[in-house]
Amino acid sequence: MSKLADAAALRAYLTGGAGAEAVRAALSEGQVQVSSVTAAAVVSRYPTGSAGAKNATLLLQSLVHLVPFTPDDALRAPGAPDVEGAAVLATARRLNLTVLTPCAELAAAAEAAGLPATLIGGAP
Repeated sequence: MSKLADAAALRAYLTGGAGAEAVRAALSEGQVQVSSVTAAAVVSRYPTGSAGAKNATLLLQSLVHLVPFTPDDALRAPGAPDVEGAAVLATARRLNLTVLTPCAELAAAAEAAGLPATLIGGAP
């Protein structure tokens, strides 16, 4: 089943943190999709022109499934921990995807909303 990765999962992959292997495996199988809000959250964590920004941009460009975020997505996920989490939950619901995250709070919100979630690594 295809997975929708949140920003924390992508940062774990980029930094080699806890859960990086699970993200790497999903990426190698071509099963990862990313919300446009998640993409912005990942890239915005790095200074413009830095190696981190370049690596994040290359990762996101390699993902063929960048899913657009619609403004009312945030309203569809009231239990989300933040706006990026709301985008992940609403997009996962809309496209019937499994949420891939190292964040226990987001995984719990997904499961509370009736969405499958895969908790990777430890909480950030």
